[in-house]
Amino acid sequence: EYGLKMGVYLSPWDRNNPIYGTPEYNEYFKKQLTEVLTGYGDIFEVWFDGAVSEEFKGKQIYDWPGFIGTVRKYQPRAVIFSDAGPDIRWVGTERGFANPTNWCTLNRDDYYPGTPRYLELRSGNKNGTHWLPAEVDVSIRPGWYYHADEDDRVKSAEHLELIYYNSVGRNANLLLNLPVDRRGLVHENDAKALIELRRRLNATFASDLAAGATVQAAGSRGKGFEAQRLTDGDNHTYWAAEDGVKQATLEITLPQPQTFNVVELREYLPLGQRIEAVAVEAWLDGSWEKVGEATTVGNHRFIRIPRITTDRLRIHISAMACPALSTLALYHRPHDNYLLESKKEFEDRMAWWRDAGLGMFIHWGAYAVPGGVYKGKEVSGVGEWIMSTAHIPVAEYEPFARQFGPQQFDAKEWVRIARDAGMKYIVITSKHHDGFCLWDSKVTDYDIMDTSPFKRDILEELRDACDEAGIKLCFYHSIMDWHHPDAQGKDYGNANPNGPDFASYCENYLKPQLKELIENYNPHVLWFDGEWIPEWTEELGKGLYQYVR
Repeated sequence: EYGLKMGVYLSPWDRNNPIYGTPEYNEYFKKQLTEVLTGYGDIFEVWFDGAVSEEFKGKQIYDWPGFIGTVRKYQPRAVIFSDAGPDIRWVGTERGFANPTNWCTLNRDDYYPGTPRYLELRSGNKNGTHWLPAEVDVSIRPGWYYHADEDDRVKSAEHLELIYYNSVGRNANLLLNLPVDRRGLVHENDAKALIELRRRLNATFASDLAAGATVQAAGSRGKGFEAQRLTDGDNHTYWAAEDGVKQATLEITLPQPQTFNVVELREYLPLGQRIEAVAVEAWLDGSWEKVGEATTVGNHRFIRIPRITTDRLRIHISAMACPALSTLALYHRPHDNYLLESKKEFEDRMAWWRDAGLGMFIHWGAYAVPGGVYKGKEVSGVGEWIMSTAHIPVAEYEPFARQFGPQQFDAKEWVRIARDAGMKYIVITSKHHDGFCLWDSKVTDYDIMDTSPFKRDILEELRDACDEAGIKLCFYHSIMDWHHPDAQGKDYGNANPNGPDFASYCENYLKPQLKELIENYNPHVLWFDGEWIPEWTEELGKGLYQYVR
């Protein structure tokens, strides 16, 4: 009715079936597969999962040739997915990202469903033996199934958009999981995020700013393969270089200057995937400036660049064989939260820090109260780590915060010392690993105003003193939090009965606190620490960077 193609997931692993682990189970599974493939019209994709728990590994020797043969018999046009294809492959991660280098080819016979070599699946194999493009799978929620307590943990449209650029925009398809709730519905929060993603993508891709541009390239193959075909809006036509040409340059001239921050390239894949690297240059302020680069292209490559305005662009291409491109498009992403900078913008932003040379670093918090001594004994190691080093439970550490009352604190005196010493900036611990905050936070009561008897906002006083003296105020902020039950607080006698939820801590505690610091105190540096913990992932780091920007 709506023109969508239907695919089916069918798990070979069956924890319920009593004959699982016997040859008879393979015949049973093929009968199930036959039912699914013959009763519901055309099937576009058959999705075989490689997941098996340690308890069940090795119990069943799957008849993969028989399973694949069943699909080929009843749905010969269906695409078959597994870790090793045979048609399309898993991308090797469930975070929603393909690797920046992503080949459509794979040495297929070296892999199998459930293969432990999943890291190699993220990039494929250059010059691989078989054509197996990647499919990215990720859930819109923390897990694959519906849980009511995750209704507030749906990935934001901003996060989903990042996933889109790093999956579809890196030569893969994106298969986004939507857990269905107990009503049999996609939850309203999930639907809202998905529709907002569509709105964002429409806002970006509605208008190709390269339409009408003049495209030139030396060494084109000839009539029918001119560079001008790159902007004709037809993905079935293409530009190709002459045989033997592996280095090529496209020069694009727009009818008038345009503002854009996304460059799209598409290879003509019936001739294979050939491009290994591209570099994008723009004519800015009277000279060519490199504004972006990428490795493989494939079906789609979105190269996000700083927002620029120009009427001239160059694309330098390196390929394994003469390159063949079907599309070159330019788009303006209006909600550019990634804040990709030009070289000039970056240099301007960093100039004060490079000139400063010398700064003051202040570690200060509730750990100053015990001063390295716990229960009458000197605790070895640095003082601010005493909660961890001495394994102090949260309930026993909190009284230190209630005793933190530095009555002689004088922000102006600190700043005077820094200024007289020739220092240009001050970095102070807004919150260290123990979770105690030196400002009046609305996110928590575990701060200088609500828990401490001091009742003065230290960061506010220091900000005012720095502004008066021309010193730049900067904040250290810990990714870790030994006090918060969804972070590391569980290790200090404050366990969340539902289990720690680090993602919730990041979204509902860490980010809102950083928002307070940025909006109320205008820090010139954010100095992050604690990112070595296993809970902190590259995805979370990128998300935090975007949030701060």
